[in-house]
Amino acid sequence: MTQEERVLNEEDLYETYDAMLDECYPRFMDSYDASQVLKEIDPTAYSCGFSDWLFGQIDDDLIHEGENDLYHEGSKENCDLCEEKEED
Repeated sequence: MTQEERVLNEEDLYETYDAMLDECYPRFMDSYDASQVLKEIDPTAYSCGFSDWLFGQIDDDLIHEGENDLYHEGSKENCDLCEEKEED
C-alpha cells in the first residue's frame, strides 16, 4: 500500500453508497433521503445494491482488495470516496 492509499472501513463505504443514492434519486415526500427509504422499506434491495455498487467500484479500479481489507488510492479524479473525505 502506498502513502496515498488508505484502508476503507465499512462506515466509509456505506456513507459513500448512501450519498450516491441520495444524489441519484429525489427526496421522498421532501423529507426522507432515498438511501434512508430504501434501507427501511427494502433492506434486501439496499444490501444487494450496496454489493453491486461495491463490486463496480472494484471493477472500475477505484477500490482495491488487500489481503484482509479494502483500500483506496486517494488521487483518483471524480471519485466519490475522495469527495466525501474532502467535505469532512
